[in-house]
Amino acid sequence: MVDSGNYLSTGLGRITITFNSPQSSLALLWGSIDTGNSLVFNDAAAFVLTGTAVQAAAAGFVGNGFQGPGGSAYVVINTNTSFTTVTAVSSQISFEFAGIAAATTPFTFTPEPVSLILFGTGIGLLGCGMALFRYRTHKI
Repeated sequence: MVDSGNYLSTGLGRITITFNSPQSSLALLWGSIDTGNSLVFNDAAAFVLTGTAVQAAAAGFVGNGFQGPGGSAYVVINTNTSFTTVTAVSSQISFEFAGIAAATTPFTFTPEPVSLILFGTGIGLLGCGMALFRYRTHKI
């Protein structure tokens, strides 16, 4: 038996997550995105995020309910209206999700670290230096 990790699954039911204080952002890993999956936010002007909308927005999305690479997506929802509960609902088996985080301020995306760019440049320069060394060594 292989352990697939820790995650939540609605089956044909629902899972409601309640927060102690109002939140305005939610992030999660939405697994095997199905058209029958929905996130329902209370207090957020009756905001509902459907699996169909996530499929349309997910880069490299493969297919409805696909369980392999390209069938899941990290989803970040920033709202202008606070919420205290989020309900995951599925009309088909099943809505799987994990890695849930909520915040009172919008989540922002962090650009690639400058150190990674510098590391790549260093490797490139090292490669050029090695090629030049080989050229001079073989020319003599």
